[in-house]
Amino acid sequence: MAENGSSLNETFLNQYDNGEYLSILGISEVTVLGVCLVLTLISSTFIIVILHKVENCFGDMTQFIFKSLAVTDFLTGIFCCGLTMIGLVVGKDRGLISQILCYVGWAACTGLTGLSALLIACACIDRFIAVVYPLRYCTLVTMKRFRVVLAVICSIVLTNAAFSTLRGGFAETDLCLSDFSSTRLAFRPCLVPSLLISCTSVIVATVTNVKVMFVSSGQSKRSPRVNPPQVVLQNAATIQHRGNRKGLLVLIATTVTFFVAISPWFIISASHFSHKTAITLPLARYISTVLLLSNSWMNAFIFSIFNKRFREAVKRVMCRIPLNYTV
Repeated sequence: MAENGSSLNETFLNQYDNGEYLSILGISEVTVLGVCLVLTLISSTFIIVILHKVENCFGDMTQFIFKSLAVTDFLTGIFCCGLTMIGLVVGKDRGLISQILCYVGWAACTGLTGLSALLIACACIDRFIAVVYPLRYCTLVTMKRFRVVLAVICSIVLTNAAFSTLRGGFAETDLCLSDFSSTRLAFRPCLVPSLLISCTSVIVATVTNVKVMFVSSGQSKRSPRVNPPQVVLQNAATIQHRGNRKGLLVLIATTVTFFVAISPWFIISASHFSHKTAITLPLARYISTVLLLSNSWMNAFIFSIFNKRFREAVKRVMCRIPLNYTV
């Protein structure tokens, strides 16, 4: 009996090590990711519906960028949270299925994270032009030009996503995104352009937001004497571009939240450039991944807290108030 019990115990442990049984820790990880997935899908869908039904919550271009960002967050929930959950449940030793989940998960997270960072940078540049050069805004920023910029951005992130399927020459294993149980090193060449995209976006967002804040505060303090024709032009510009300044506080909050959320993940990823500096603690990788993915459901709360027009738009949509007048 004792030998049979021992053999059964060894068989169970072997099956557990091979990923045939999901541990309590694994169940907790899947549960947290599941909550993140549900919040992301609900939040992103909520933003898309509100911004689609009510057209003047923000400036025209800012609203289009925020809508694109919500679509990106929705895809992040499906492909990043969803595939990471499936990878945890299926396990890492399932042959072709595990490899497909690993490659698609890495490509999706790499591409969508870069796309989010670049969209936020575009929104900051749009705010900068609207506030600093209000009279030239309509000629400089057009939907046609932004579509060209968006196509270039998508090409960049798709290339980097495809690049993410390669691993570094000194990596010990082809470590999957959902493998939080391993302490092995897994450097990927796509980290180089990913870090470059994120750092560039941070610099652009910081410089433009600081400049916009200084210009806005300076304009509110001074009231220069101008000729009547200039007054008419200034009033027309103010009325025309008043919506362009609605999303300033929201944009700053969104920018700070996004880059704070992704910083731990990129710090840990950047540490894998060397064996000596690599952070391989599984718990650190898991927490940084959850923070990275959690950013996708925070925007709905940010919009509701910092933008009165968005809150009023939510009331109108939820209460089915006619949408034939402006907020």
